[in-house]
Amino acid sequence: EDTFFVRESNHGIHDEEKPSRLYVGVCSPGMGPQTPLVHIWSSLLQAVYSRSLKLGEDAKKIDGFWTIVGYFNAIRELSGSRSLYRQDIPERIGELFGTETRPILEEGAVELSGQTDSLELSSILDSLETSWAEDKDAVFSTSMFGTGVDISRLGLMIVHGQPKTSSSYIQATGRVGREGGGLVFTFHRASRPRDLNHYEFFTGYHSSLYKFVE
Repeated sequence: EDTFFVRESNHGIHDEEKPSRLYVGVCSPGMGPQTPLVHIWSSLLQAVYSRSLKLGEDAKKIDGFWTIVGYFNAIRELSGSRSLYRQDIPERIGELFGTETRPILEEGAVELSGQTDSLELSSILDSLETSWAEDKDAVFSTSMFGTGVDISRLGLMIVHGQPKTSSSYIQATGRVGREGGGLVFTFHRASRPRDLNHYEFFTGYHSSLYKFVE
């Protein structure tokens, strides 16, 4: 556990003093790229909302998981998911959970990408710093999120497809869970050989993640 250069840590996701990040790999062979994303986003958005209702005044404890950060490798994929967020995801939540469903509003989503107006960037980042009851429900981002964005309260991310380099993957996912632990879902498309390979060796890859930095 101690090789002088590296000391292993037993800190886990539930460690109250120093919580870490938990990585979850998702792959759905036989299904298209959109259906799994609708299911993942719907489940996570509603799970946090339902939990906040149960906690009541103690809902501040899950503040970091209220806002989902969606990380995309291309603008085209980001735009497609925003369309799902407007219609398919709210419909899916309604089908699954009936009456106590989380309201999904278009103004509750923000975008951090090359398409974002630089004049709006400061106000968007400020809005993400606010408390869970006032902030945004979702962030749609590209590689811009992995460089320079430092919002300590964010703790939930969905990575859409394995990024091209391990360093960009580390940079992006390292932006969540800085304060109260983080949960990172990586969605791998079974039709992409590189994604499938990362999914099949998911545990080994993440247990020695920094070894693979180019």
